[in-house]
Amino acid sequence: MIKRKERIQLLDKIKALLELQIDSEDNVEEIILSKLQETLQKNKDLELQVETLSSVIAELKAKVEESEKELEQLKVENQKLKVYETEIEGYKAYLKEKIINYGIKAQGNMFPVETFKKFVETLSVDELKKVAEDFEKQFKAKFAGARVTDPKVEKNEEYVPDPEVEPQEFNKFIAEKALEYAKVSGLSIKEATIEMYKKYLKINDEE
Repeated sequence: MIKRKERIQLLDKIKALLELQIDSEDNVEEIILSKLQETLQKNKDLELQVETLSSVIAELKAKVEESEKELEQLKVENQKLKVYETEIEGYKAYLKEKIINYGIKAQGNMFPVETFKKFVETLSVDELKKVAEDFEKQFKAKFAGARVTDPKVEKNEEYVPDPEVEPQEFNKFIAEKALEYAKVSGLSIKEATIEMYKKYLKINDEE
């Protein structure tokens, strides 16, 4: 059994730990017990706050991971758009050249080359196709029934996929040729791609 002196010493230690200022020993045990319960409740509240905070952190982490995945997907889509943009630029360059060439063939010296060079820069792909088709029809109508001999570029014996029949194969073919041409010419991939579109679309037109 704890002696009174030891009991007082123990209570003093507890009071010191709990930072209680008790002048009288009346109800000291009840006060200490109440303080202990209060401290335990605070600890429980703190544990609950920690759990809530952990849950919030986990949720934020999940959102960050999801955002990172979305960012990677956007990078992939952006790369696809860049490739598509290069293909479009190459096709537009081909159509612009086709318009000028057929304009000269159809109208001769009367064709305003410089004016049309500026004009075609304002057109969309669909508009360029329409103008190119109109000049081609003019040219063919002008020389209908006549044998027209055009200067030919030396025929390339390699197989070139038809862009209308095999568009995916044609684009793949152009990409490979552009990579090779960029290495030997010092041009950028985009510039080399445009040149390859101009070259091989012209070959398909002549065949």
